[in-house]
Amino acid sequence: IRGDTSPPLYYLLLRFWTDLFGRSESALRSMSALFMTATLLIAVPVAQRFVKTPAALAATRWALALSYFQVQFAQEARGYALMALLIVSTVYCLQRNLESANRRWLIPMTILLAAAMYTHNILATYLLAFAPAWLILPSQHSTARRLADGAIVAGGVLFLYLPWAIYGFASQLQVVQHGFWVERPDAMDLLHLFGSLLSVYQYEYWGFLDHFHIRLQNIRDCVGPLLIIASIALSYRRLRKETIALIVLAVFPPLLV
Repeated sequence: IRGDTSPPLYYLLLRFWTDLFGRSESALRSMSALFMTATLLIAVPVAQRFVKTPAALAATRWALALSYFQVQFAQEARGYALMALLIVSTVYCLQRNLESANRRWLIPMTILLAAAMYTHNILATYLLAFAPAWLILPSQHSTARRLADGAIVAGGVLFLYLPWAIYGFASQLQVVQHGFWVERPDAMDLLHLFGSLLSVYQYEYWGFLDHFHIRLQNIRDCVGPLLIIASIALSYRRLRKETIALIVLAVFPPLLV
């Protein structure tokens, strides 16, 4: 943990996991496979609240199951699968909270988001993304009720994260500042980001474009944004608030980073 740039939760869980199942390669990677499988299961009731037709729900399930990063991170002895599980579970709790008259779903939301903060520092961006999504998603709750619930969750998360913020985050920030360096991102990096998120590069063979003397990188980088725009156009007429909330949750964190 001292030599890495991530908080300790994943490593603590992996320690107990290896005590039970050993330290072979398959044992080290199997915890991530379990997390990603659980993510797929939790994503089903999440999707059912966004899409209504069987065809749309089936497409959503297959898109997630075949996502390149979903498959890749399910095989790695790293904390990314845990990150996905925690965020998708939080979306589920948010949906249930907006459907409920009481506040009992705020407790698991607070715990899940705090656990996310203890898994990877970059998940702090999702805390910011949940705030507008909470206000946008359709519900009988008033804006005042949503603001109050969001403040309760944010306060609980910050309280639970405070020990690490004081004793661990500062030292890891020094590792980041001295050990990481990239060039300033530009517009093409932004396009490349969307293409990567949609697995454009991993699952498609683009070599045929060479025969037409087309610049491969430019074409691939445009496909990601075009797919996002098409998805928004197809869903916005019937699911306006849900579509906007999903865009905020999916796009705002990487944009902020």
